[in-house]
Amino acid sequence: MSSSPPRKAGIHVWFVVTLAIAVLAGYGTGSIQERTGTVAKESDDSPGTKARQRSEESREARLTSRDFLQGALRGSIDGRQHWRHVRSFTGEEVKAALAKLQRSSDPLNVHRDLEEMLFYRWAELDPVAANAEAKARYPERFATSRKAVIAAWINQGGAIAAWNAVKNEGDMWDCTQSVGGEVADMLVASLSDVDDATAFREVKRFDDENCGIAHRLCEARAAKAAETPEARASFLAAAATHPDPYVISCARDYLFKEWAKRDAEEARAAAMAMTLDYDARQSVLWKIESVKQDAERANGESR
Repeated sequence: MSSSPPRKAGIHVWFVVTLAIAVLAGYGTGSIQERTGTVAKESDDSPGTKARQRSEESREARLTSRDFLQGALRGSIDGRQHWRHVRSFTGEEVKAALAKLQRSSDPLNVHRDLEEMLFYRWAELDPVAANAEAKARYPERFATSRKAVIAAWINQGGAIAAWNAVKNEGDMWDCTQSVGGEVADMLVASLSDVDDATAFREVKRFDDENCGIAHRLCEARAAKAAETPEARASFLAAAATHPDPYVISCARDYLFKEWAKRDAEEARAAAMAMTLDYDARQSVLWKIESVKQDAERANGESR
């Protein structure tokens, strides 16, 4: 229980959604340093230095969750060392720390970071309970603490369970955002280190009748797929293995749109040469044309 959460491309407890996803890098080695914008210096390799470090770590590890939280909020514990403590907490210690943190009136940024970290740890131990508490605590939108729960859940191999826990949440904000959509982005980001065939095979495992995850996968991977003829062929072949015809059409549309950004005439010629029915061809050509329209609109707005 004391090891760092496994690194997974695209998942980070302090999640910033793009969909792209995203992207997520889990707590992993050095993540606390990255969060604070610092990098720990290499220590002296002398036996004396190593012995002192082991002694310090042992002493720090004996801190109770209560003592740790007090020190963290006072600033007497280096932020880069917070996860070293939190990762050893039991479920009861995490819940006690969260309850105390909720009653505190300390600076928001410190409060938020600690809360996210504690929820991440709780999700490592009991993701269902952690998700329920995070949802109850922040019933509107998709708070970063709840994102931390989902990140931990995915990182531990619970992607399907995490998706099933949120997929029916229908509330939306900013016209397009929803919990289900943001989790779909996280799931797609978690597949960023595998090839197209593996990624499309994975999304078929989810109960996703609207193909929301597959749609986001197509969008997230299209730019890279458009780079070479081999990548384009691999991408379309992988998407074609999905049982829903919508997915291959989605992959094709996004691919040609990205291709048009690189070479619109080449993309248009390839679309005309493909064996497509009328509607599919028109959809692809419209995507290609939209690139030109987007560029013209952007130029007009910049004047």
